[in-house]
Amino acid sequence: MPNSLLNTATLTTLLTQHPDAPVVSIYANIDPADRPHTRLRVQDLIRQAKQHVTRQFGTDWWASIEPRVTAALSDDALFAQNIKESIAVLTTADQVIIDHLSTNVTDQVSVSTVPELRPLLREQQRAFDFDLLALNGDSFKLYQIRNHRVILTPLPEDAPTTLTQALGTEIRGGDVNGVSRGEHAGYHGHHTKDVGKDIDLTNYFQAVDNFMQAWQKDTQRPLILFALPENQALFRKLSRLAHVSTKYVLNESPANLSTAQIQQRIEPLFEQHADQIIQTGLKTYHDAANANHQVKLPTDIATAVSHGQLGTLIVADTSEWNGHLDRDQFIADPTAANAIPSLCVTMLQHGGDVIVVNEDQLPDGQPVGISRY
Repeated sequence: MPNSLLNTATLTTLLTQHPDAPVVSIYANIDPADRPHTRLRVQDLIRQAKQHVTRQFGTDWWASIEPRVTAALSDDALFAQNIKESIAVLTTADQVIIDHLSTNVTDQVSVSTVPELRPLLREQQRAFDFDLLALNGDSFKLYQIRNHRVILTPLPEDAPTTLTQALGTEIRGGDVNGVSRGEHAGYHGHHTKDVGKDIDLTNYFQAVDNFMQAWQKDTQRPLILFALPENQALFRKLSRLAHVSTKYVLNESPANLSTAQIQQRIEPLFEQHADQIIQTGLKTYHDAANANHQVKLPTDIATAVSHGQLGTLIVADTSEWNGHLDRDQFIADPTAANAIPSLCVTMLQHGGDVIVVNEDQLPDGQPVGISRY
């Protein structure tokens, strides 16, 4: 699900009011348990922003930006109860946009005519909304994972949330079929206690599957199964659900876990999702290179980006090309600012994809592109 800060309309609004004016991008880790230290770090970032804006654009611009930056990084904004791990603040003379990120970032300030979006792009790569079916042998709960948060889903009263509610008088576990014969009882050995429980489990999982089919009828959202391996195997064997994920799995019992504990269990899924995006992008690049559809040189990348000919741009968090983007050319200049943020913004404005990777994952250690054609 795309981050709202990264859609074209928001970028256009951010960039068109004063296309040659400063945009201040501040990223900071937030620790509500250590407010004094967090406050000091944030104040230092504001001082850095002032220095950069004043040096590059003059004091008048900082005078118009400072109130927005200061308000955005006030205690109320920093230490909100729903705070995540870090905060992003993008500020111009006309507006300020704030977003909370779910991972730690490197504290940083960027001042340019475009926002620094790479930390937000990293966040977008982790953005993964799904439904979570927490399944036990005798009960289930359904959770919605939205914007990295676990939300328990209220279910209708007739939902088969427990084995007893689903099967009622048809529960067979523990029964031994008996037929009265006068003062004696005759027994059939077809349904021992264990066999009865197996039948109950099968019937219960089928009831859960039927319910989930109706529940997910109008959604394409992935459903991730959170259950013991043996319950995973049986449910998947019985299920006719179209969107049960096979790539994402939580192989343990969800019984008696709090919402906070479930939140901890799902965190690796976001990293797995981000890694899959990165690995898919890198594989696509290598395939493109084999077909001679890769773009590697800075000037070639700048030209392709400016003409909307680049489908995917792969950069690192730390990639730097000091220089200027002059129309469709990149002009290297060791004294100039980093041109990578401008490339990223232009890619998004042209509807392309930007994948942010670790520096050691970059092919040949440099940003690369994949041609659309």
